[in-house]
Amino acid sequence: MTLLVGILCTDGVVIGADSMLTSSWGNQPLAHHSGKKIWTDEEWIFAYAGNTDIGHSIKYFVESHFKQPIQPQNDNFQFVKRLANSLSVNLLQIDQGVTAGLLAYHRDNSFFCTILNTINRPFILDKDHFYQAMGSGQLGAEPFLIHLLDIFCDGKQPNVNIARFITTWVIEHVIATNAGGVAGPIRIATINYNESDKININELKEGQIDESRDWVTKIKFDLQKWRDKTFFSKTSEDTGNSLESIVKKSDK
Repeated sequence: MTLLVGILCTDGVVIGADSMLTSSWGNQPLAHHSGKKIWTDEEWIFAYAGNTDIGHSIKYFVESHFKQPIQPQNDNFQFVKRLANSLSVNLLQIDQGVTAGLLAYHRDNSFFCTILNTINRPFILDKDHFYQAMGSGQLGAEPFLIHLLDIFCDGKQPNVNIARFITTWVIEHVIATNAGGVAGPIRIATINYNESDKININELKEGQIDESRDWVTKIKFDLQKWRDKTFFSKTSEDTGNSLESIVKKSDK
């Protein structure tokens, strides 16, 4: 009963989540609101969907992995593969791939966003596969996410600012339309360069998320104005483009 949204951008990474947590002790699922499942460090952002205890365990392995000296000869895939092996060896038997996470970081002058799980099948997002929704809210989130990316980005990678706005709208949409398994408050973290070209990792404050909500409200208002002008104004009636005229044409 969770939702994650991750977008690899042209200039960084955005990861968003709801605040519903799920814990599984034996066969009894327990859920509660207002939980935290996004963490940030000086080098990375990590968020998870699935069982809370396993999510915290994955976070522990992420922390330990980044504390190890980076081997210059190892490319990013080897870097990720070592972490994935640790998760599989230690967590597979107790999780069976139920819990997964998104890890964002900067390495070799590039930003990365990687899907982690306990079955040793990591997936590194790229410019052709640059977004992912995860958790029980995935089926409601991903079609809407694709729809917004098509509208605002022509289906291409957005920048961090646009991705923040899209991530907020997607999670708001799922919270409003799901049957109760996804809940606020919305939490979003970003990694990108700041004005001094230094790595900047930021957990958005409520006011920053409200800014994206305001943009959504404005877009809805502008669409309603377009609707009224196109379908209900005197001009639209004269040109045969009113809603009534369109319905009549479709009936013929």
